[in-house]
Amino acid sequence: MKNKNLTLINRAISMLIDHAIMSAIAIILSFIMTLLFSKYSTKNFDLGFYTILFGISIYLNKDIFRGRSIGKRIFRTEVVDIKSNSVASPIKCLIRNLTIVIWPIEIIALIYNPTRRIGDLLANTRIEIVNEDNQYYKKNYLINSIFSLILGFVLLLAASSMYKVNFYNGAFDKPDYVETSYNKELSFELKNFVYDNESKYLKKVEIKVYDTINNDSLKFVKATFYLNENYFKSTSRFDKIRSEIFNSMSKIIPKTEFILEGKFVYNSPETKISRKRTYDWRKFKE
Repeated sequence: MKNKNLTLINRAISMLIDHAIMSAIAIILSFIMTLLFSKYSTKNFDLGFYTILFGISIYLNKDIFRGRSIGKRIFRTEVVDIKSNSVASPIKCLIRNLTIVIWPIEIIALIYNPTRRIGDLLANTRIEIVNEDNQYYKKNYLINSIFSLILGFVLLLAASSMYKVNFYNGAFDKPDYVETSYNKELSFELKNFVYDNESKYLKKVEIKVYDTINNDSLKFVKATFYLNENYFKSTSRFDKIRSEIFNSMSKIIPKTEFILEGKFVYNSPETKISRKRTYDWRKFKE
């Protein structure tokens, strides 16, 4: 079929529409799931993280309903399997969208060929104007769509696990600490000492110290630092303040003796920002 109406402009606009709508859907669904099931989050199971991955999987599967995303429906286009010349299966639609992570390169590819970007080359698909006579993948369509969503989630989970290990040095690790080893006295002492010494930066501090981590010799410290200014505006200043706070903590418990789950929070009527990560000084370098 000739694609005389399939231009770079409508392809680009279609991609922008999809990005805006699918991002909103993914964020809203992830928020609702986290809100409804937050009680199931534990120190070893970060529900928020997994719901975000599932939201991204929905984004990657935006074309699975008869090869047409919302943007494609607006411009009456669809994803077609080159080999069979029929509407692409859900799995092929997922494969073609895996390259969304390199979207600037995909935009360049569209300039040369609006019907096929890099993802289409991988999935052996192309974009065509809708042809109602085209056959589409009917057999077990619902099952294959669900499988495609799950596959997208699994691929993202595997990729994120590799990314965390290679680039973040345990930033998202969840130490398997023992709840019953909570040390009330040390928690109180550490909290007061940090606040007394760093009140110029902090509105409030919340700290809990656990004496035992399974399969580790260190203590576990869970702390939230409420900043009195938006120090996040300057990375260098935030890093300096963070180091000062950590140095204060180390006067009560040496860094070599604990793993910290530290969350920095700044709240104002106009701005709400937080950063959270795990600091294991055997891996983390300031």
